[in-house]
Amino acid sequence: MIRWKITDIYGNEKSPPATDLSATTSNGVLKYDLFPEAPLGQFRIEAQVFQKDRALSPVNEFIVTRIPRPVFWGKDAPDSPFGIHVQPQENMLAAVKAAGMNHVRLHDADTQRIVNWFYLEPVKGKWNFRDDLVDLYRRWHLLLYGQFAGAPVWASRQKFEKKRCSNFYFQAYQSPLSLAEWERYVSTLAGHYQGKISKWFVWNEPWLFTFFNKNWKDGKAIPFENPAEEYMKLLKSAYTTLKRQYPEMTVTGFNSNSNSEWTEQVYRLGAYHFCDEMDFHFYSRLLRGFPGDSIREMIHDVFGIVSQKETAPVKPIYMTEGTAGNASVTKVVPLYGIAKHSLTYAGVESFHVRADGNMRYMMALLTGGISRIFLYTTALSAYAPLNCHNLLLLTGADGYPHPMLVACSAFTRRMEKKRFRFYRELAPDVFAALFSDGSSSTAVITGKRKKATIRCSIPDAVAVDLYGNPRPFPLHYSGFLMYVDCNGDAETLANALAADESM
Repeated sequence: MIRWKITDIYGNEKSPPATDLSATTSNGVLKYDLFPEAPLGQFRIEAQVFQKDRALSPVNEFIVTRIPRPVFWGKDAPDSPFGIHVQPQENMLAAVKAAGMNHVRLHDADTQRIVNWFYLEPVKGKWNFRDDLVDLYRRWHLLLYGQFAGAPVWASRQKFEKKRCSNFYFQAYQSPLSLAEWERYVSTLAGHYQGKISKWFVWNEPWLFTFFNKNWKDGKAIPFENPAEEYMKLLKSAYTTLKRQYPEMTVTGFNSNSNSEWTEQVYRLGAYHFCDEMDFHFYSRLLRGFPGDSIREMIHDVFGIVSQKETAPVKPIYMTEGTAGNASVTKVVPLYGIAKHSLTYAGVESFHVRADGNMRYMMALLTGGISRIFLYTTALSAYAPLNCHNLLLLTGADGYPHPMLVACSAFTRRMEKKRFRFYRELAPDVFAALFSDGSSSTAVITGKRKKATIRCSIPDAVAVDLYGNPRPFPLHYSGFLMYVDCNGDAETLANALAADESM
């Protein structure tokens, strides 16, 4: 006899009838849809073999993820604001597309071999293009954001040093010696992937000397005297080369961080005139997603010089690498989601908090005017061996969907095609962030983890929780994002909402 237990994403448990062992030796069906009030999320299905009341096996488990089909399933979405870093593996690509991600930035996640010059032309004139990987991304209708970066040994200063860069990862980011050779690489790479990759960025984090330097000596990076000037040479030459041959392609410039110093340096050197979009990287540990969360101020600080000097509207701004985490974390919490029996360590992860934090992070960037977000990262190869699980998104340490993926599905599904309009305070420190496309609107209930009761006077308005499961009015907001959807404009929805503060 097999005894079953099914646990949903909230920890609710139900046990379907036990099944006779002989009936399961051939194909059969286990109906686990025992939570009609909350049909979306993840479900841990546990099974154990018994003879009467004596257990004959350990508990076996598997996790089932159930989410609605995303808006752009099976199709390209060039205007979608949602992107990510992900490995070119079938199950990973299926997962991120299902979560509503439509763009992939080709950096890390085993993607250097697709675009980095170091891997593409190790011997001059002999190119190692990875058409198979590019085609795999495109089969899942993921639009690619290509990178111009790196230099093979023969085209860099490495060959002049007896002891080169001791870190093979950073060895691929050696600066090129010749701009003419760099332009040949840019032209060759863009031409080869014409029709498959139309958007490009230049280098990664050139303000960080381990990524962008003059050379390595005795295993240590030798910084440029003026890295902004050196970066501008590469940006300008890549932009002019690309526009001369493939004017339909775009180039993103600046590659700033959350400090305005680098932006100001490259702006004064002319970066704004040699790019189609501007980008920056941003990692955050703080709770975001409400008025006063400092996101707008940070974005204004980073690109303030551009808005002061250039005629509005300024070029689009992308956040091309970041998360509600930190790349320098030392204390890690392995992501395990709702798994229980298959763990080899004590499970202590607060996955509701993690899922909510990253949705708030994306919402905050959208309210701050960011046109596209590239979350970092779903790349297991780069960080799982280092136990930097705090950087993993959407999937757990095992590479399979995490509860965050369910939350991401609920968020992206509502935000696609909508634009942020305004915040409306419903109670002290409890807000509605209004997003609308004019004909339909979503209010994201958010705040500083205060509790409140939310009412809505629109009869056909629908409310759901962080994971997209329906919730009746009045809503009991307890600190995690909730959504109210309805037809009509943002002002109408905002006026229909009211809150009673409760603790």
